[in-house]
Amino acid sequence: MFTPTHRRQAAFLAGCDRIALGSLRLRTPEGAWHDFGHGDPAAELVLHDWVAVTATLSRGAAGLAETYAAGLWDTPSVESLAALACLNRDRLRGAHPAGFWQALRSRTMGWFTRRDARGARFTPSDAGNEFFQLWLDPGMSYSAALFAPGDGDLLRAQNRKHDRILDRLAAGGERLLDLGCGWGALAERAADRGHRVTGFTALPGQRGFADARLDGRADIRLGGPHHASGTWDAIVAVEIDTSLPGADRPALLATLKACLAEGGRAVLQTTTTRATRAGAGPGAGLAGLPFPAWAPPAAEDDILRAAAAAGLACRDRFAFGADYARTCRLWSERLDTQAGRALRHGYDQPFLRRWRLALGAAAAAFATGEADVVQLEFTHA
Repeated sequence: MFTPTHRRQAAFLAGCDRIALGSLRLRTPEGAWHDFGHGDPAAELVLHDWVAVTATLSRGAAGLAETYAAGLWDTPSVESLAALACLNRDRLRGAHPAGFWQALRSRTMGWFTRRDARGARFTPSDAGNEFFQLWLDPGMSYSAALFAPGDGDLLRAQNRKHDRILDRLAAGGERLLDLGCGWGALAERAADRGHRVTGFTALPGQRGFADARLDGRADIRLGGPHHASGTWDAIVAVEIDTSLPGADRPALLATLKACLAEGGRAVLQTTTTRATRAGAGPGAGLAGLPFPAWAPPAAEDDILRAAAAAGLACRDRFAFGADYARTCRLWSERLDTQAGRALRHGYDQPFLRRWRLALGAAAAAFATGEADVVQLEFTHA
Protein backbone atom coordinates (compact mmCIF):
# COMPACT_ATOMS: atom_id res chain seq x y z
CA MET A 1 0.00 0.00 0.00
CA PHE A 2 1.37 3.42 -1.02
CA THR A 3 0.89 5.45 2.19
CA PRO A 4 1.26 9.22 2.69
CA THR A 5 4.66 8.49 4.24
CA HIS A 6 5.75 6.64 1.11
CA ARG A 7 4.52 9.52 -1.04
CA ARG A 8 6.55 12.02 1.00
CA GLN A 9 9.63 9.84 0.67
CA ALA A 10 9.17 9.54 -3.09
CA ALA A 11 8.61 13.29 -3.33
CA PHE A 12 11.81 13.96 -1.40
CA LEU A 13 13.80 11.79 -3.81
CA ALA A 14 12.16 13.53 -6.77
CA GLY A 15 13.09 16.87 -5.26
CA CYS A 16 16.73 15.79 -4.92
CA ASP A 17 16.67 15.09 -8.65
CA ARG A 18 16.32 18.85 -9.19
CA ILE A 19 19.91 19.45 -7.97
CA ALA A 20 21.79 21.06 -10.86
CA LEU A 21 24.81 22.67 -9.17
CA GLY A 22 27.02 20.19 -7.37
CA SER A 23 26.23 16.61 -6.51
CA LEU A 24 24.54 14.65 -3.75
CA ARG A 25 25.11 11.06 -2.69
CA LEU A 26 22.16 9.99 -0.56
CA ARG A 27 21.75 6.90 1.58
CA THR A 28 18.18 6.16 2.68
CA PRO A 29 17.27 4.37 5.92
CA GLU A 30 16.64 1.21 3.88
CA GLY A 31 20.32 1.16 2.88
CA ALA A 32 19.85 2.20 -0.77
CA TRP A 33 22.25 4.73 -2.33
CA HIS A 34 21.07 7.41 -4.78
CA ASP A 35 23.17 9.89 -6.76
CA PHE A 36 21.98 13.28 -7.96
CA GLY A 37 23.66 16.07 -9.92
CA HIS A 38 27.35 16.18 -10.71
CA GLY A 39 30.50 18.08 -9.80
CA ASP A 40 31.38 20.19 -6.77
CA PRO A 41 30.36 20.75 -4.10
CA ALA A 42 30.12 17.00 -3.67
CA ALA A 43 27.92 16.35 -0.63
CA GLU A 44 26.75 13.22 1.12
CA LEU A 45 23.61 12.78 3.21
CA VAL A 46 22.95 9.68 5.29
CA LEU A 47 19.36 9.38 6.51
CA HIS A 48 19.09 7.05 9.48
CA ASP A 49 15.36 7.70 9.82
CA TRP A 50 12.83 9.30 7.48
CA VAL A 51 11.76 11.40 10.48
CA ALA A 52 14.71 13.63 9.59
CA VAL A 53 12.83 14.64 6.44
CA THR A 54 9.27 14.69 7.76
CA ALA A 55 10.22 16.71 10.87
CA THR A 56 11.37 19.61 8.70
CA LEU A 57 7.95 19.72 7.05
CA SER A 58 6.25 20.45 10.35
CA ARG A 59 9.00 22.26 12.28
CA GLY A 60 11.30 23.74 9.65
CA ALA A 61 14.82 24.56 10.75
CA ALA A 62 13.92 23.56 14.32
CA GLY A 63 13.13 20.05 13.12
CA LEU A 64 16.31 19.98 11.08
CA ALA A 65 18.48 20.92 14.06
CA GLU A 66 16.67 18.61 16.46
CA THR A 67 16.97 15.58 14.21
CA TYR A 68 20.65 16.27 13.52
CA ALA A 69 21.35 16.67 17.24
CA ALA A 70 19.57 13.35 17.81
CA GLY A 71 21.67 11.63 15.15
CA LEU A 72 18.76 10.88 12.81
CA TRP A 73 20.76 12.14 9.84
CA ASP A 74 24.43 12.71 9.22
CA THR A 75 26.94 13.93 6.68
CA PRO A 76 30.74 13.93 6.41
CA SER A 77 30.57 17.67 5.71
CA VAL A 78 27.79 19.94 6.91
CA GLU A 79 29.36 22.76 4.90
CA SER A 80 29.18 20.86 1.59
CA LEU A 81 25.59 19.84 2.21
CA ALA A 82 24.54 23.36 3.21
CA ALA A 83 26.39 24.80 0.21
CA LEU A 84 24.36 22.49 -2.02
CA ALA A 85 21.16 23.87 -0.46
CA CYS A 86 22.33 27.46 -1.00
CA LEU A 87 23.49 27.01 -4.60
CA ASN A 88 20.31 25.19 -5.63
CA ARG A 89 17.88 27.27 -3.60
CA ASP A 90 15.74 28.39 -6.54
CA ARG A 91 15.39 24.87 -7.97
CA LEU A 92 14.80 23.23 -4.60
CA ARG A 93 12.27 25.86 -3.52
CA GLY A 94 9.77 24.31 -5.92
CA ALA A 95 10.44 20.74 -4.82
CA HIS A 96 7.81 18.86 -2.82
CA PRO A 97 8.52 18.38 -0.03
CA ALA A 98 11.19 21.07 -0.03
CA GLY A 99 11.26 21.37 3.76
CA PHE A 100 14.63 19.71 4.37
CA TRP A 101 16.52 21.88 1.89
CA GLN A 102 14.75 25.10 2.82
CA ALA A 103 15.40 24.38 6.49
CA LEU A 104 19.07 23.67 5.81
CA ARG A 105 19.48 26.92 3.90
CA SER A 106 17.60 28.81 6.62
CA ARG A 107 20.05 27.31 9.10
CA THR A 108 22.91 29.04 7.28
CA MET A 109 21.18 32.31 8.07
CA GLY A 110 20.74 31.42 11.73
CA TRP A 111 24.38 32.25 12.36
CA PHE A 112 23.66 35.95 11.96
CA THR A 113 21.50 36.04 15.03
CA ARG A 114 23.78 33.55 16.78
CA ARG A 115 20.69 31.43 17.50
CA ASP A 116 19.60 28.00 16.50
CA ALA A 117 16.09 27.30 15.25
CA ARG A 118 14.76 26.62 18.76
CA GLY A 119 15.84 30.09 19.85
CA ALA A 120 18.87 28.79 21.76
CA ARG A 121 21.72 31.22 21.32
CA PHE A 122 25.21 30.31 20.12
CA THR A 123 26.70 32.81 22.52
CA PRO A 124 28.89 32.76 25.64
CA SER A 125 25.80 33.28 27.80
CA ASP A 126 24.74 29.72 27.01
CA ALA A 127 28.02 27.83 27.17
CA GLY A 128 30.37 29.84 29.38
CA ASN A 129 34.00 30.85 29.02
CA GLU A 130 35.34 27.33 29.46
CA PHE A 131 33.60 25.97 26.37
CA PHE A 132 34.86 28.75 24.10
CA GLN A 133 38.38 28.41 25.47
CA LEU A 134 38.43 24.88 24.07
CA TRP A 135 38.22 25.95 20.43
CA LEU A 136 38.61 29.69 19.89
CA ASP A 137 42.08 31.09 19.26
CA PRO A 138 44.20 31.79 22.37
CA GLY A 139 43.15 35.44 22.18
CA MET A 140 39.45 34.48 22.44
CA SER A 141 38.01 36.29 19.43
CA TYR A 142 34.51 35.22 18.41
CA SER A 143 34.29 37.00 15.05
CA ALA A 144 35.72 36.78 11.54
CA ALA A 145 39.50 36.52 11.27
CA LEU A 146 41.53 38.02 8.41
CA PHE A 147 43.97 35.64 6.76
CA ALA A 148 47.04 36.39 4.66
CA PRO A 149 48.14 34.25 1.71
CA GLY A 150 49.98 31.22 3.00
CA ASP A 151 49.19 31.92 6.65
CA GLY A 152 46.44 29.80 8.19
CA ASP A 153 47.26 30.51 11.84
CA LEU A 154 44.03 31.53 13.55
CA LEU A 155 45.60 33.71 16.26
CA ARG A 156 47.65 35.69 13.74
CA ALA A 157 44.58 36.06 11.53
CA GLN A 158 42.52 37.43 14.42
CA ASN A 159 45.27 39.87 15.35
CA ARG A 160 45.53 40.90 11.69
CA LYS A 161 41.81 41.73 11.78
CA HIS A 162 42.25 43.77 14.96
CA ASP A 163 45.25 45.61 13.53
CA ARG A 164 43.42 46.52 10.35
CA ILE A 165 40.62 48.07 12.40
CA LEU A 166 43.01 49.95 14.65
CA ASP A 167 45.07 51.18 11.69
CA ARG A 168 41.91 52.76 10.27
CA LEU A 169 40.89 54.41 13.52
CA ALA A 170 43.35 56.56 15.38
CA ALA A 171 46.90 57.12 16.53
CA GLY A 172 48.07 55.60 19.81
CA GLY A 173 47.05 57.46 22.94
CA GLU A 174 43.61 58.51 21.80
CA ARG A 175 40.38 57.52 23.55
CA LEU A 176 38.86 54.36 22.11
CA LEU A 177 35.43 52.92 22.82
CA ASP A 178 35.02 49.17 22.18
CA LEU A 179 31.33 48.29 22.02
CA GLY A 180 30.86 44.56 22.49
CA CYS A 181 34.44 43.98 23.60
CA GLY A 182 33.84 40.31 24.40
CA TRP A 183 36.80 38.73 26.15
CA GLY A 184 38.95 41.77 25.43
CA ALA A 185 41.14 40.68 22.51
CA LEU A 186 40.85 43.90 20.52
CA ALA A 187 40.88 46.02 23.67
CA GLU A 188 44.20 44.44 24.66
CA ARG A 189 45.63 45.04 21.20
CA ALA A 190 44.54 48.68 21.40
CA ALA A 191 45.96 49.11 24.89
CA ASP A 192 49.28 47.74 23.65
CA ARG A 193 49.30 50.61 21.14
CA GLY A 194 48.75 53.14 23.88
CA HIS A 195 45.05 53.78 23.44
CA ARG A 196 42.94 54.69 26.45
CA VAL A 197 40.32 51.99 26.07
CA THR A 198 36.84 51.66 27.51
CA GLY A 199 35.05 48.45 26.63
CA PHE A 200 31.46 47.33 27.12
CA THR A 201 30.18 43.75 27.24
CA ALA A 202 26.75 42.56 28.29
CA LEU A 203 28.02 39.31 29.83
CA PRO A 204 29.49 39.18 33.35
CA GLY A 205 31.69 36.20 32.44
CA GLN A 206 33.26 38.11 29.58
CA ARG A 207 33.63 41.23 31.67
CA GLY A 208 35.55 39.36 34.37
CA PHE A 209 37.79 37.65 31.82
CA ALA A 210 38.55 40.88 29.94
CA ASP A 211 39.10 42.87 33.11
CA ALA A 212 41.61 40.30 34.36
CA ARG A 213 43.54 40.10 31.08
CA LEU A 214 43.78 43.90 30.76
CA ASP A 215 44.77 44.23 34.45
CA GLY A 216 44.01 47.92 34.76
CA ARG A 217 45.14 48.92 31.26
CA ALA A 218 41.52 49.38 30.13
CA ASP A 219 38.20 50.20 31.71
CA ILE A 220 35.94 47.19 31.07
CA ARG A 221 32.30 47.83 31.92
CA LEU A 222 29.19 45.70 32.05
CA GLY A 223 26.51 46.90 29.67
CA GLY A 224 25.33 47.29 26.10
CA PRO A 225 25.87 50.09 23.59
CA HIS A 226 23.03 52.10 25.14
CA HIS A 227 25.11 52.43 28.32
CA ALA A 228 27.86 54.35 26.51
CA SER A 229 28.01 58.11 26.91
CA GLY A 230 30.50 60.91 26.42
CA THR A 231 32.68 61.43 23.34
CA TRP A 232 35.46 59.26 21.94
CA ASP A 233 38.16 59.76 19.34
CA ALA A 234 37.59 56.26 17.96
CA ILE A 235 34.82 53.69 18.27
CA VAL A 236 34.82 50.05 17.24
CA ALA A 237 31.90 47.61 17.19
CA VAL A 238 32.74 44.12 15.99
CA GLU A 239 29.72 41.97 15.08
CA ILE A 240 27.58 43.32 17.88
CA ASP A 241 24.65 44.58 15.81
CA THR A 242 23.30 41.13 14.86
CA SER A 243 23.13 40.09 18.51
CA LEU A 244 20.98 43.07 19.46
CA PRO A 245 17.19 43.29 19.31
CA GLY A 246 16.14 44.09 15.76
CA ALA A 247 14.95 47.58 16.61
CA ASP A 248 18.32 48.41 18.18
CA ARG A 249 20.47 48.45 15.03
CA PRO A 250 19.44 52.07 14.32
CA ALA A 251 20.01 52.76 18.02
CA LEU A 252 23.55 51.36 17.75
CA LEU A 253 24.27 53.63 14.80
CA ALA A 254 22.81 56.55 16.74
CA THR A 255 25.21 55.70 19.60
CA LEU A 256 28.15 55.77 17.19
CA LYS A 257 27.03 59.20 16.02
CA ALA A 258 26.42 60.58 19.52
CA CYS A 259 29.66 59.26 21.04
CA LEU A 260 32.02 60.02 18.16
CA ALA A 261 34.12 63.14 18.62
CA GLU A 262 34.37 65.64 15.79
CA GLY A 263 37.06 64.40 13.43
CA GLY A 264 36.86 60.91 14.93
CA ARG A 265 36.28 57.61 13.15
CA ALA A 266 34.25 54.50 13.91
CA VAL A 267 34.49 51.02 12.46
CA LEU A 268 31.54 48.66 12.42
CA GLN A 269 32.32 45.06 11.50
CA THR A 270 29.10 43.32 10.60
CA THR A 271 27.76 40.30 8.76
CA THR A 272 25.46 41.01 5.85
CA THR A 273 23.34 39.19 3.30
CA ARG A 274 23.34 39.87 -0.39
CA ALA A 275 20.71 42.31 -1.63
CA THR A 276 18.13 40.64 -3.84
CA ARG A 277 14.64 41.38 -5.05
CA ALA A 278 12.01 41.75 -2.34
CA GLY A 279 10.91 38.47 -0.84
CA ALA A 280 13.55 36.39 -2.62
CA GLY A 281 16.67 37.10 -0.59
CA PRO A 282 18.22 35.17 2.26
CA GLY A 283 15.99 36.90 4.77
CA ALA A 284 12.98 35.30 3.12
CA GLY A 285 14.27 31.92 4.26
CA LEU A 286 13.74 33.02 7.85
CA ALA A 287 10.00 33.45 7.48
CA GLY A 288 8.23 31.80 10.39
CA LEU A 289 11.38 31.15 12.41
CA PRO A 290 11.43 32.35 16.04
CA PHE A 291 13.71 35.38 15.64
CA PRO A 292 11.29 38.27 16.36
CA ALA A 293 13.40 39.84 19.10
CA TRP A 294 16.75 39.58 17.31
CA ALA A 295 18.22 41.46 14.40
CA PRO A 296 17.48 39.69 11.11
CA PRO A 297 20.15 39.46 8.45
CA ALA A 298 20.44 42.81 6.71
CA ALA A 299 21.64 43.83 3.29
CA GLU A 300 24.62 46.17 3.40
CA ASP A 301 22.67 48.88 1.58
CA ASP A 302 20.07 48.84 4.36
CA ILE A 303 22.78 49.30 6.99
CA LEU A 304 24.29 52.19 5.03
CA ARG A 305 20.89 53.87 4.69
CA ALA A 306 20.35 53.55 8.44
CA ALA A 307 23.82 55.02 9.06
CA ALA A 308 23.11 57.96 6.79
CA ALA A 309 19.83 58.57 8.60
CA ALA A 310 21.80 58.66 11.86
CA GLY A 311 24.15 61.30 10.42
CA LEU A 312 27.11 59.07 9.60
CA ALA A 313 29.06 58.91 6.33
CA CYS A 314 30.77 55.71 5.19
CA ARG A 315 34.35 56.51 4.18
CA ASP A 316 35.70 53.01 3.62
CA ARG A 317 34.40 49.50 3.03
CA PHE A 318 36.34 46.25 3.33
CA ALA A 319 34.69 42.87 2.70
CA PHE A 320 36.24 39.49 3.54
CA GLY A 321 33.50 36.89 3.54
CA ALA A 322 35.76 34.08 2.34
CA ASP A 323 37.86 34.62 5.46
CA TYR A 324 34.80 34.11 7.64
CA ALA A 325 34.14 30.80 5.91
CA ARG A 326 37.73 29.82 6.72
CA THR A 327 37.34 31.02 10.30
CA CYS A 328 34.25 28.85 10.78
CA ARG A 329 36.04 25.83 9.29
CA LEU A 330 38.95 26.24 11.68
CA TRP A 331 36.60 26.67 14.64
CA SER A 332 34.77 23.50 13.65
CA GLU A 333 38.02 21.56 13.28
CA ARG A 334 39.26 22.78 16.64
CA LEU A 335 35.95 21.91 18.29
CA ASP A 336 36.09 18.39 16.83
CA THR A 337 39.63 18.01 18.16
CA GLN A 338 38.48 19.10 21.62
CA ALA A 339 35.25 17.08 21.63
CA GLY A 340 36.57 14.63 24.20
CA ARG A 341 37.48 17.42 26.61
CA ALA A 342 34.11 19.08 26.01
CA LEU A 343 32.33 15.86 26.94
CA ARG A 344 34.41 15.60 30.11
CA HIS A 345 33.37 19.17 30.93
CA GLY A 346 29.74 18.09 30.82
CA TYR A 347 28.71 19.16 27.31
CA ASP A 348 26.80 16.27 25.69
CA GLN A 349 26.85 14.99 22.12
CA PRO A 350 23.59 16.68 21.04
CA PHE A 351 25.02 20.02 22.22
CA LEU A 352 28.23 19.47 20.24
CA ARG A 353 26.29 18.34 17.17
CA ARG A 354 24.24 21.55 17.26
CA TRP A 355 27.46 23.53 17.24
CA ARG A 356 28.85 21.41 14.38
CA LEU A 357 25.70 22.11 12.38
CA ALA A 358 25.87 25.84 13.14
CA LEU A 359 29.53 26.24 12.21
CA GLY A 360 29.29 24.16 9.04
CA ALA A 361 26.17 25.95 7.86
CA ALA A 362 27.77 29.33 8.55
CA ALA A 363 30.88 28.37 6.57
CA ALA A 364 28.62 27.46 3.63
CA ALA A 365 26.79 30.79 3.79
CA PHE A 366 30.02 32.78 3.55
CA ALA A 367 31.66 30.45 1.02
CA THR A 368 28.72 30.60 -1.41
CA GLY A 369 28.13 34.34 -1.14
CA GLU A 370 24.82 34.03 0.68
CA ALA A 371 26.56 36.06 3.36
CA ASP A 372 29.47 38.46 3.69
CA VAL A 373 31.33 40.22 6.45
CA VAL A 374 32.35 43.86 6.05
CA GLN A 375 34.21 46.51 7.96
CA LEU A 376 32.48 49.86 7.44
CA GLU A 377 34.36 53.00 8.44
CA PHE A 378 32.23 55.96 9.49
CA THR A 379 32.77 59.63 10.20
CA HIS A 380 30.31 62.41 10.90
CA ALA A 381 28.44 63.28 7.70
